[in-house]
Amino acid sequence: MKISVIGSGPLGLSNGLVFSAIGKHHVNFVDHDDNVLRALKKGNLPFYEKGLHLLLKKSLKKKRLNFNTMANLDAKNIGQLSLVCVGTSKEGVTDLGSLKEVLQIISRRLELWERPHLVIIKSTLPPLSYEKVIFPLIKNNPYLKLILNPEFMREGQAISDLINDQRVLIGANKISKFNHKLITRLYSHLKSPKISVVHPTQAELIKYMSNSFFAALISLGNDWGRIAEHLPNTDVSQILNFFKNDPRIKENHCDFLNYLRPGVGFGGSCLAKDVQSFVNVGTGLGIVSPMLSSIVSSNNLATRNIIDLSYKIFNGNLAKKKICILGLSFKPQTSDTRSAVGVKLALEYLNIGAHVVCHDFKATMPAELSARGAKQVKNLSEAIKGTHLCILVNNGPQYLKLSEQKLLKLMKNHNFIDGRGLLSNKKFKKIKYFKTGSFFKLTPKTIKSKVKFSNKKSHENFLSENEYLVQ
Repeated sequence: MKISVIGSGPLGLSNGLVFSAIGKHHVNFVDHDDNVLRALKKGNLPFYEKGLHLLLKKSLKKKRLNFNTMANLDAKNIGQLSLVCVGTSKEGVTDLGSLKEVLQIISRRLELWERPHLVIIKSTLPPLSYEKVIFPLIKNNPYLKLILNPEFMREGQAISDLINDQRVLIGANKISKFNHKLITRLYSHLKSPKISVVHPTQAELIKYMSNSFFAALISLGNDWGRIAEHLPNTDVSQILNFFKNDPRIKENHCDFLNYLRPGVGFGGSCLAKDVQSFVNVGTGLGIVSPMLSSIVSSNNLATRNIIDLSYKIFNGNLAKKKICILGLSFKPQTSDTRSAVGVKLALEYLNIGAHVVCHDFKATMPAELSARGAKQVKNLSEAIKGTHLCILVNNGPQYLKLSEQKLLKLMKNHNFIDGRGLLSNKKFKKIKYFKTGSFFKLTPKTIKSKVKFSNKKSHENFLSENEYLVQ
């Protein structure tokens, strides 16, 4: 089957190359940026996603790919259906401008060609977008049939999700037998696809509920972690292992406990934007949603607490300290640094006056960091060398192999913050190892207070209130 994929970002390229390499469809990639299209023709991706380059190479070899700008999209190359995968946010705020522009272009051309065509929107939409924004644009066009098909893939695991997740969610007021057959053919690479057809608003809500659910789990885990860090002999990662034996979790094979592991908070272009947009939808309906409203602020607090912990380690003086950020992308196996916690932390440390060195196995440091004086070092050992503090932000598998011996040899001051809570306290005994979600006690001499105390007891009270690390 011939299809068009409009938008060559992570969503569009991941879907298009899976449909081409695995589903054996002929895919026409459409984008405004001709430079991106020329690079794809040569086998070069504009970003890294685990395994995606292999699918591109395979599809090019099988000659299943075409590349066209929107200006060159015509009746011959558009195919039997189009997947719209353009961005729906700008600077972290929902923005449907690009989506509306694409739909208007397709609508005008279908009327000119007098040709029926199925348009599938994979981009994330706030609830009521279809009814209030999308449908009014195309309702008078008899040739354009439009459905929603929200995507649930995770960056870093996109290919695996697109191949193994059998859920196919369709949002449509009505779908013809012919278009239903097109959808079935599109997803023929799935072993046993479960196609669910719901109202468009229901489909929009499902996507938002899914993203906010996992965002809430992350924020809840971080709240647990901050409390545990003040309680002697506690470690949330060990507690989560106990949870796994709960029959309500074990019998249903739930793996959502991974989202409850305390850390630096979530990043990326989706969760924070979608949660805030979800809150705005409720506000527009006159509904107050206190739990949803607290997710983003709780997430920001998780990131802020890493800075606070750094201040405590160095007695409030971070100026000129050499700090290494391990992980710029918002998650491993991707090069996406949009709203990434590593980038946020680097900017904060630069504002404080620290010297920042960044390392990532796949991502390139954003220009805003290099303009401020941050450096990216490709070699991990060189990045760590001479640092006063290292912060593990990204849970890439290579970082999890770091040894205490290596850190002792390379670092100037042996302070290490495990911002993912994935390493073991038992593994690091000689360095100052700080694990999110785990109790750690600062020795009294580490705290240099300028506060004057009236007596010994008041000084002891001060120490007892300030000797614990906060995430």
